[in-house]
Amino acid sequence: MDDWIRLPKDQEKCPYTGLSRSTLNEILTETDPLTGEKLVKSLVKIKPGAKRGIKLINLESVLDYLEKEAKRQSGLRFAVQILNPEDLSIDQVLEDRETFNNFLNPDLEITIEAWENGLFSTRRKRLMALFNAGVVVNDRPPVVDDED
Repeated sequence: MDDWIRLPKDQEKCPYTGLSRSTLNEILTETDPLTGEKLVKSLVKIKPGAKRGIKLINLESVLDYLEKEAKRQSGLRFAVQILNPEDLSIDQVLEDRETFNNFLNPDLEITIEAWENGLFSTRRKRLMALFNAGVVVNDRPPVVDDED
């Protein structure tokens, strides 16, 4: 998606994100602590001879930023990002037996029986196994919507 949206007018909200002009401007200043790159793409389009321009924001990059921020605030994160070169979400890892196995212990094979009815049969059990292995850390107590 290469859709560019205008910064909303004062006292208005963005129709795509619901964020105010000032909040979007704050987000546009945020940078990746490792690379120093801006987290959201933007540009200012100025016509020749004009004193002011139009600020445009890449919609996909702002939505990606909001998604990553929501995941960060959920408290769950991978302890070592290098273990996750495909940038999978924790939920993606918890849903797929082979992917989960690679994160937990690639040298052993988690059986279908253990996955469906045993040690790894619920989301909570899988999540706790990742915590215990030190693969996933949590900034606050986990909220798990699974019943045991």
